[in-house]
Amino acid sequence: MSMHGAKDPLPEVVAYYETRYDEDQRLAKSPGRLEFARTREIIQRYLPPTCQSVLDIGGASGPYSFWLAGLGYRVTLLDPVERHIVKAQELANSGTYPSLEGIMLGEARHLPCENGSFDAVLLMGPLYHLPEQSDRVQAIHEACRVLRPGGVCFVAVISRYASLLDGYFGGGIEDPDFVAIVKDDLENGRHRNPTDKPYFTVAYLHEPGEIAEDIKMGGLEHLTTLALEGPFWMLKDLDEHLDDPIAHERLFSLLRIIEDRAALLGCSAHLVAVAQKP
Repeated sequence: MSMHGAKDPLPEVVAYYETRYDEDQRLAKSPGRLEFARTREIIQRYLPPTCQSVLDIGGASGPYSFWLAGLGYRVTLLDPVERHIVKAQELANSGTYPSLEGIMLGEARHLPCENGSFDAVLLMGPLYHLPEQSDRVQAIHEACRVLRPGGVCFVAVISRYASLLDGYFGGGIEDPDFVAIVKDDLENGRHRNPTDKPYFTVAYLHEPGEIAEDIKMGGLEHLTTLALEGPFWMLKDLDEHLDDPIAHERLFSLLRIIEDRAALLGCSAHLVAVAQKP
């Protein structure tokens, strides 16, 4: 529960993913394809050579967990949504996916894990849904607790400007209810959907510089913050760029050049910060 006594967002978030949104399909279609590919690239770039064990917190049904397990890492998946856990267990039992060390129901602020038990931690979604900074710091502190000294943590956040850009380039900005949501997002980063319309659930949208503060307050050393998609998630023909080998390499090579340019961080839908336990 938030230290400030605010309503715990978890029940609303869990209900959204249980009944209203299919997270399994998100990374399989644009712009999620770009997000997934870039996240894997960044994880491989920063995982320490000695890394053996990984905790995937809020990992849904396991796209990153199964990918890392296929690379030879010992991976434990944890998620607060039972639907995701059931799907991950089905995949693990199917015989077509690599085995995981564990698949657990749980949430980022209260990890059922021993101190110093992992070489790397993924927080690829939990901070999306924690509007209170105290809750975000608690989640990062928990990640720090279960990391071994020198271990690396990957922290994904949503850009403060994602809903504004999505509304104009993806559609929906003509709806006055959506405009009201966007205005709140821009004002304070607190994303709420008070309607019955199929917009995103409760979330927090970060200014690019904020994530470093959350990380430091949680006890980790902030190494860098990178744009995942840059402005390219707004391309109408993004799939064509991803499917063509030459266009794909051109896109990714340019993204690597601008990924840490402060002036462009805010136009990326998602940011990933890399942090390390001292």
